[in-house]
Amino acid sequence: MEVVEVIIGGILPCVAVAVFLAAMAYRIYVWQKLPQPPLTLFPAPPTAGRHTVTTIKEAAFFWGLF
Repeated sequence: MEVVEVIIGGILPCVAVAVFLAAMAYRIYVWQKLPQPPLTLFPAPPTAGRHTVTTIKEAAFFWGLF
């Protein structure tokens, strides 16, 4: 029974967190490659680095909802 407890209580949560973080990083990468709409309510970021930071902030804090 200890082996099952180690797998369910120790290994499985770590795998789940790793899969979640990898999938979120992939989604941010895909979102970054999407073209920006021509009309925006806010000024578009001037550089690719600022665009990446803005995309990560949007994914983490849901700025578009406020």
